[in-house]
Amino acid sequence: MSEVGIPKIGIPTIPVLTPQNRWDIAACAKDLMLVERKRLIAKRCDDNFSEMFWERTNSGSRSVFAEMPIPKKDIGIFYFELKIGTKDDKMSILYFGLATKQMPLNSIVGTEKGTYAYGNHGQFCCHDEEIETPSYKPFDVGDVVGCGVNLATRRIIYTKNGERLDTADLFVDSAGDLSDLFPCVTLFSPGNKIEANFGPIFTFDIADGI
Repeated sequence: MSEVGIPKIGIPTIPVLTPQNRWDIAACAKDLMLVERKRLIAKRCDDNFSEMFWERTNSGSRSVFAEMPIPKKDIGIFYFELKIGTKDDKMSILYFGLATKQMPLNSIVGTEKGTYAYGNHGQFCCHDEEIETPSYKPFDVGDVVGCGVNLATRRIIYTKNGERLDTADLFVDSAGDLSDLFPCVTLFSPGNKIEANFGPIFTFDIADGI
C-alpha cells in the first residue's frame, strides 16, 4: 500500500525499531499501573476518578513514556503499535503518539509543545493544535493503532488496523531532534488499558511502500 496520494517508490524500507522497548516506570503517572515484567501493558487504576470532575477541571489525564526514544538515524522508519482494551468494553478518551520527556505526566500528549498525537475520536494533534484531516478515523476497544516517523522526511505516520491513514501534511518540527521523542500514551478513565508492540512484527506492514 502506497502513501496516500503519493506513488509507491520502489526502494526498500528500512525499519528503525526498538523491539526491547517498554513503558518507563520512572516516567509514569502515579495513577497508571504497568503490568508484568515486560511492561508493555499500561492501565489506569485510580478507582476514585470522576468523569464529572475531569469535565470541570481537565485534570483526568495520566501519561506514560517508553524507556527508549527514536534512535539516532537519518533514514528509515520508526514505528510502534498499541492494542486498545478496557474493562466493560468501554473507553472514554485516549491519546497516543510521540513526546519529549519535558511533557508533564498529567498532561495530554499532543497538547504540549513538541508533542504529536492521534486521539480516539479520530483527531490528529500537535503542539496543542488539532489538525484538519480529510476523514476522521476514530478507534475503540479491540482496535490496533500505530504511530511512526519517516526519519528521512520527518513525516508522521498513523495507522489503524493495518491501514495507513492520510498524514500528508503532518511533519515533526524541523527544529527538534527526533531522538528527543519517545512513544507516549495518555489514559483518562479507570480500567482504560493499552498493550504496546515495539516490533519487529506489526499489524501494519512497514515494508509495504512507506
